[in-house]
Amino acid sequence: METVNSVNNEHTSYAGSQGKVLVTKYHNKLLTLLIKDNRLLMAAASGGNLGKVGSIYIGKVKRVVKNMDACFVEIAGKELCYLPFSACKYPYLTNRKYDGRIMEGDELPVQIAADTMKSKQTTLTANISLAGRLLVFTVGSTRVNLSAKIPRDRKNAIISCLQQQDIVTPDGKVINPADMPPFGIIVRTEAKAAESDNLLLTEYHNLYQEFCGLFRNAAHRACFTCLKEPLKDYQAALQQIYQEEYSEIVTDLPDIYEELEHYLKEQAGENQINLRLYADKEYSLQKLYSIDSKIKEALSPRVWLKSGAYLIIEPTEALTVIDVNSGKCEAKKGVSASILNINMEAAREIAIQLRLRNLSGIIIVDFINMQMEEHQDKLLGYFKNLVRNDRTKTVVVDITPLGLVELTRKKVNKALKEQLS
Repeated sequence: METVNSVNNEHTSYAGSQGKVLVTKYHNKLLTLLIKDNRLLMAAASGGNLGKVGSIYIGKVKRVVKNMDACFVEIAGKELCYLPFSACKYPYLTNRKYDGRIMEGDELPVQIAADTMKSKQTTLTANISLAGRLLVFTVGSTRVNLSAKIPRDRKNAIISCLQQQDIVTPDGKVINPADMPPFGIIVRTEAKAAESDNLLLTEYHNLYQEFCGLFRNAAHRACFTCLKEPLKDYQAALQQIYQEEYSEIVTDLPDIYEELEHYLKEQAGENQINLRLYADKEYSLQKLYSIDSKIKEALSPRVWLKSGAYLIIEPTEALTVIDVNSGKCEAKKGVSASILNINMEAAREIAIQLRLRNLSGIIIVDFINMQMEEHQDKLLGYFKNLVRNDRTKTVVVDITPLGLVELTRKKVNKALKEQLS
């Protein structure tokens, strides 16, 4: 039996979207999954999100290293962290007026940008940012910037709306209060699908109050105070999924259900998402969606394609190598059109696997060699269009005559294999 509840009786479902987000326990970890058409498209495990990333503290500068253009800042728990001056465009000092210098003893709000990785210390930024579903407030810029994935006509409508509300000047600058560090606004890709500008304005005012409250609060708080806790694992995972990709969230954990109910009411606005509590103890959620087999497939080095070709995905210390093999299509190897079709199919699957396995850094793809330059250009253009849909910044660099394609993907989380290890 399944107990069904809705966060809002008048929730909005996305037409044609059969995607589901599952939140469940898997091998003693909290797992967040995006499944669509019975395919696993994204997975994140508790402990995989980069620890305290996003949390905000009042830190104290312990040492300035001029030849590194950086300083070391102590935060709560006597943790010494690395703060590059490039991430201090408009520092908000709480113990003195900023005069263009960062000095030992200075106290300032800092945000964790990257958690401790192997021998690297935690990295901080003084360019504080607060993210919503549609907008991001960020210190270090004074302008409104819009996602490149938003159509031009929608961009113009958003800018016009912000200008009419006296949020943005005619030349694109964000109007800031005098007692705040200068900040800018990033309009996220989700804004292209917002059903009304009221959603955008409501989120702006909510983030504005939180942003101003945070800095005004910092001026009266003791050093090493935590001003903002990081997102929980499943919340961070949800921010990596476009809302239009799923129509409901299903969990079999009552405590998580209650947290999700509260979180969605705050985040989803008018576009409420159906939330369900799965309560069948005889047939588990893991069995219902074959989670174990889907995870094993996501961790397997070999990925079969419908054509009979396959990929081999091998992460190394320095980079990830993806090899495209013709496999059962061997007989058609000499046909240029067939090779192009296999490579195009491989490109579609690679775009899925990058996100699913959360591969990052330098990635080299060894496509099947193509002799025709026209086919190489077609494949490269197609691959670039595919990765533009990735919420994590991914750049396809170039293709060599041997069919090697180099791309880079920003690291915002550990690879899925590391998360589950």
